[in-house]
Amino acid sequence: LGLSGAYTQLLTENAPLLQGIGLTYGLNSIPGTLIDAINVVKGPGSVIFGHQSMSGLVNVDLKDPLRTNHLFVNLFQDQNQRSEANLDIAHPFGPHLGTLMALHADRSPMHMDQNKDGFLDMPITQNLSVLNKWKYINKGWISQNSFRYMHETRAGGAMHAIDENADSATYYQKLTTNRMEFYGRTGYVIPSETYNSVGFQY
Repeated sequence: LGLSGAYTQLLTENAPLLQGIGLTYGLNSIPGTLIDAINVVKGPGSVIFGHQSMSGLVNVDLKDPLRTNHLFVNLFQDQNQRSEANLDIAHPFGPHLGTLMALHADRSPMHMDQNKDGFLDMPITQNLSVLNKWKYINKGWISQNSFRYMHETRAGGAMHAIDENADSATYYQKLTTNRMEFYGRTGYVIPSETYNSVGFQY
C-alpha cells in the first residue's frame, strides 16, 4: 500500500513479539534453522490482527517439537568471517507431548570497509539465543508454550570509533539487547463444528 515497514506487523507463532524498536532488526533475531514456515498476508488486516498490520503481516512458525528431527546440528562460516552454530534437540514424551531445546550463536567480527569511506559496511554483531518450546495435543486440546532468551551486541559507524572511545562528533552506534520472552496459546477444537474452536493466547 505504499506504507513503510512500520505498518507491517511481524508475528512469531501468531504472537506479536516484535514491536517498537525491535522491528528495526526484526527477523534477524530468529535463527533461520529454527523456522518451519513463513506466512505472508498482504493488504489491510488491521481488523483482525491490530493497527500495526495496516499494510499486511508476516507470521513466522517455528519448528514443531512433535514433528521435527530429534537432533539437528548446523555450523556455518563465510568469507567475511561470519560464523554461526545451531543445535536443536527435540524429545517426544509419547504421541501427545513433546519439547524442543534450541541453541543458537553467531558472530560477525570483521571490520569491513570495501569502499574506503571510513565507515563499516556491515555492523559487528554477536548473538546468543536459547529457546525451549513445549507442545501438547490430545482429544481436541492443543497447548503450545515457549520461553526464549536472546543476548545481542551490535556496533557500527566510523571505523576508528568502534574499538575506542570517540568524541561526540563521531558517528557510531553501540547497542546491547537482552530480551526474555514467554508466550503461548491453549485451545480446544470443537469436534461437532467445522473450523470452530475456542482458545487463549498469552
